[in-house]
Amino acid sequence: MALEGSASYLDRHELVLRRRADRPNPIWQTDHTQLDNPISGANGKPDRPWLTTVMADYSRALCGCTVVTGAP
Repeated sequence: MALEGSASYLDRHELVLRRRADRPNPIWQTDHTQLDNPISGANGKPDRPWLTTVMADYSRALCGCTVVTGAP
């Protein structure tokens, strides 16, 4: 396995299945996270916003993001 590289070892022994893009655009990842910074909501009450990000798996570039006060 040492001659095949670390990816070969991880593919055989890692417990989590990870997909790897071999070219641009076949896999995009998105994540939603509720932020800890309270803001003033539409009704004037404090609200915790959600951050949503989209990332291209191949380049690891951040392709888009948005912050909303409602649940995603």
